[in-house]
Amino acid sequence: MLPVRCLTCGKCISAILSAFEKLAPDRGVGTALDELGVKRFCCRTHFITYRKEESETAPLEGVLVPGIASISRRCTTRRLVVAR
Repeated sequence: MLPVRCLTCGKCISAILSAFEKLAPDRGVGTALDELGVKRFCCRTHFITYRKEESETAPLEGVLVPGIASISRRCTTRRLVVAR
C-alpha cells in the first residue's frame, strides 16, 4: 500500500501512483520517478518499495473491529480474532 502523503516530508505522492504504474514497467523505477519529478529520497523510497497487493483491489465485506460495529457492507466475512 502506498500512503497518501510521504510519511517524512508530507508531500502528496498518491496522485503520482497511476502515472508511475504505467511508466515503471517500460522505463524502470528510477527513470520513471525522475520523469515524474520525484526527487526527494524519502518519497522515492515509498515507490521503490511499493508492491500492488491483490487484497488492495479485492472488496472487503463484513469485517468487524473490536468495539466498532461492521465497517462496511462491502467487507468480506473475515473476522478479527482477539487473543486473550
